[in-house]
Amino acid sequence: MEQAFERMQKENPSSAHQAKELADTLEALADVRSQLDRYKSVYGDSSSLFPDASELNVQLNARAQELYSLKLRHSLCEQVQLINRSIEKYAHLSQEIAASQNEVDRISVEWEKLETECKDKIYNLSKKEGELQRALHEVRTFKLTKLTILSFHLAR
Repeated sequence: MEQAFERMQKENPSSAHQAKELADTLEALADVRSQLDRYKSVYGDSSSLFPDASELNVQLNARAQELYSLKLRHSLCEQVQLINRSIEKYAHLSQEIAASQNEVDRISVEWEKLETECKDKIYNLSKKEGELQRALHEVRTFKLTKLTILSFHLAR
């Protein structure tokens, strides 16, 4: 084969170059076939490695549905946690509101007591002012009477 190649190279150099490339390609093809045979001996025929595409599609759809379900569950869990936190805040706020309402009620009762006490004191003060006015009137009347009597005695 070498001799034929050398003769071809002398007669037609471009054909010789093409022939050389063809020979190299055939040699590489032989190497690849040998590697493929070794691969098949280790792993078996490639058609047995991959199941039917429809079976893969069914499995893929099942996994997609499972992923969707997991995402939905995760979303629902997050929503439940959010609702639980809101309920806890509401319960805490309700307790604060109840405590505030109790404080308002206590202050209202105290206010009513103070208001009643102030009204009573104002009434008593008004009553005492009336008594004081009467007493002052009596004192003036008494002094006037005494002065009149004294003037009467002095004039005699």
